[in-house]
Amino acid sequence: MKIDHIHFYVENSVKSRDWFVKQMGFEAITSSASRHTHTTVVRSGTVSILLSSPLTSASPVAQFLRLHPPGVVDIAFEVSDLESVMERLVQQGAKVLQPIQTHPLAQGCLKWGKIAAWGTLSHTIVERLGRERGRGG
Repeated sequence: MKIDHIHFYVENSVKSRDWFVKQMGFEAITSSASRHTHTTVVRSGTVSILLSSPLTSASPVAQFLRLHPPGVVDIAFEVSDLESVMERLVQQGAKVLQPIQTHPLAQGCLKWGKIAAWGTLSHTIVERLGRERGRGG
C-alpha cells in the first residue's frame, strides 16, 4: 500500500496550483470542472495532489469551506487488490462512503472505493490496472 494522492479543498484551485508549481516545484498535470467545482492536479515525482475549489455555493467544496478552513479532505491509498482490501476494511468496521467504482482508461483501468476516516477526512482506496499502475492522482 502506498499513498496515491492527497486531496485538498481550497478557496481558489488555480492560485493554489500556482503556489505548488512556483514555490514547491510541482508540475501542473491537468484540470477539470463540473458545474460546481474546479479541480486541478499537480505532481512532483510520485506525489500527486488534487486541489478543488468551488465554482458555486452548491459545490461540496463550498459547503465544506463554510464549516472548515481549507485543508486535506482525502488521503488516497493505492493497493494491488481493491476488493480484498475493501472487504477487510468493512469487516473491521469501516464505513463505506462510496462502493467500488470502475473507470476504463485508454491504457488500463482505474478502480476505487471510499471509506470514512475521522472527522471530515476520508480515504479513497485505489487500484490501477495496466499502464495506469503507479501513476497517482
